Amino acid sequence: MTSEDRAITYKVGDIVGSDYCLLERLGEGGMGMVFRAKHMIMQSIYALKILRPEQITTATWMRFQAEGKTLSKLNHPNIVQIYNMGIDRDRVPFYVMELLSGQSLSDEIASQGPRSFRRTAEVFIPVCAGLEFSHNHGIIHRDIKPSNVMLVGDKQNTSAVKLVDFGIAKAQHISGYEGQSLTTTGEIFGTPYYLSPECIAGAPADARSDIYSLGCSIFESLTGVPPFRGQSTMHTLMMHQNTPPPTLKSINPGGNYPYELEVFVATLLAKDPNDRFQSMAAIQSRLQELSKTEAHQGEEARQIQLDANRPPSAEEQQFTTTTVVTGTSPVWRKRLLLGGLLVALAAGITFWALPALMPKQAKTAPKERSASALSNSLYHDAKESFNGVDHFSLGLKGKGRAASYYYHFSPQISIGQIEYRGGTSKEVQAQGDFSLPADGRLCFRLDGNTGEVGLLSRFNVDEFSELRCSAQSLEKLTDIISKWTKLTNLYLEDFFYDSDKELGNLDRLKHLQSLSLSHCAFRSKSFTQLKILSSINALHLENVKDSSSKSNNIDALFEGFARHKNLRDLWLHNIILSHKTVKEISTNPGIMTLTIISGDENNVLTDEDILNLASMPSLMALNIGNAHLSPKAIQYFKSFKHLTSLNLPKQAWSSANRKKLEAMYPNNFRFTPPSIAKNIREQF
Repeated sequence: MTSEDRAITYKVGDIVGSDYCLLERLGEGGMGMVFRAKHMIMQSIYALKILRPEQITTATWMRFQAEGKTLSKLNHPNIVQIYNMGIDRDRVPFYVMELLSGQSLSDEIASQGPRSFRRTAEVFIPVCAGLEFSHNHGIIHRDIKPSNVMLVGDKQNTSAVKLVDFGIAKAQHISGYEGQSLTTTGEIFGTPYYLSPECIAGAPADARSDIYSLGCSIFESLTGVPPFRGQSTMHTLMMHQNTPPPTLKSINPGGNYPYELEVFVATLLAKDPNDRFQSMAAIQSRLQELSKTEAHQGEEARQIQLDANRPPSAEEQQFTTTTVVTGTSPVWRKRLLLGGLLVALAAGITFWALPALMPKQAKTAPKERSASALSNSLYHDAKESFNGVDHFSLGLKGKGRAASYYYHFSPQISIGQIEYRGGTSKEVQAQGDFSLPADGRLCFRLDGNTGEVGLLSRFNVDEFSELRCSAQSLEKLTDIISKWTKLTNLYLEDFFYDSDKELGNLDRLKHLQSLSLSHCAFRSKSFTQLKILSSINALHLENVKDSSSKSNNIDALFEGFARHKNLRDLWLHNIILSHKTVKEISTNPGIMTLTIISGDENNVLTDEDILNLASMPSLMALNIGNAHLSPKAIQYFKSFKHLTSLNLPKQAWSSANRKKLEAMYPNNFRFTPPSIAKNIREQF
């Protein structure tokens, strides 16, 4: 921006675009100023929004021009009409829209408090209709919030609900442009209270990003506050990415929030876009269905019953199979447990994410397991037992809250455990006949003594989001689970691979988001060549070794580590790290949460390592289990750009130095006793 751009100001009486006279300043936001304006020839009164001069870049100008034509065609009763767009003074974009008389939803919430579900549905059903129209025309709003929902005239008139402020909208398909090409990498648009996790991470926004923001807005309408409110902008953004959404009841204990409503809102706020509703039409339909049963304020909470005689629609079927219940989800429940042990954050809020660890299983070395006479006997019995069971999954039965997955296993012996993670999590043995609710996530843990990977082909492909197993043949395993449409987290343990090709089979898992390797050995070369490392966002390594050197010094595993730009969470436990490795890790631009617990009192981080880690541009949470640091290191901690959470091992800090550290991170700094740091993994 030039000094000339900085000097541009607008006031009442100015002429914009040669045709519009500014009459009154109505308000302003992060992207622009809004005036009441009059067309000098037609004498018509409009609202005119001017993009802030200080916000202007080449990208914003190009984006504004490219989207202008498409935005002007969004002619829908629930979208504010845009009549004209232009560039004033050859450098300042503006657009002209209908002037609305009324108040915003945020004003109504501020003056009257939490809205009833009935009122919330009255407002958001037409909002969904407008957004569905917008999405069908390739326009993503990207700044949905209560202050952009205008309530005009009679509240019973749905056409009086208008969605406004498409000033930072994103056109997905515009002739002559590729939508994402006009967005700088890492550029974040929107309001922090309502931003989706993928937008915060710099990923392309699509309709499901608007769905998440809509969920935040509905949450605020029902409770009076948005779901995530951090102590700073950075803290709030981190909560969107890593903190499970609270229940409506936990925020507003006096409100009436039936189970189906909690499920509905939790689905909108799912971290993974694939776990949300997939269209505004589906949300609108669900709101209309929930509205059939009125939820009276002050009445005892009751469950909303669905029409059991009507077959579910395709959209409802999608809802049933992808719902995430507000009771902690699979990844986040474990992260909260581990987070509580490591940092005991103030007010019980977890600000950072730690590994998606599965419940503890007894560790047995692969050779001991295969040589065990008992193990061989169990496996033989299991194989015989399953000969008469062709398929374990009997499918999804029921609708709404009553929907469940049904299973049929051998009654003689269990091949593992299925864990349901929803409102009330539970774990059952994979044995006999049983059912599990469909409103949460399912994790399967294959027992290495009684089951083998071939049995995984007897499950349906759309049921499990997590898998934990030991697989001596990754080719055989990935042949099966590469077809699992919901699988995002994989935990492999107790294996030895000395073939580059074998480990490379992991690249077949295109939808994987989190990879955990425990008590494993493989060639460093085969690991560094994995393409999947550039697409996953969480990597957890525990007690792994380089099969070439027979050592748990894994320097070679981190060669070229900077290229894995999507990685957000790195967790290392019981691994020997050299200063070279720490420096290599510090070159990664995307890591937000870093946990290093070597488990060896002789392998510790030093001042030099802290200085290297301070250069990490995205690091927000740092958890160290072993370190010998001098008072000089305190100055290095001041160099971190975005660090909001710090956990250090106890050592001989003076009282003065301890106070300095605590002052730097007043709410999110803890000393962890060495015994906890060393044995933290054993809690799982």
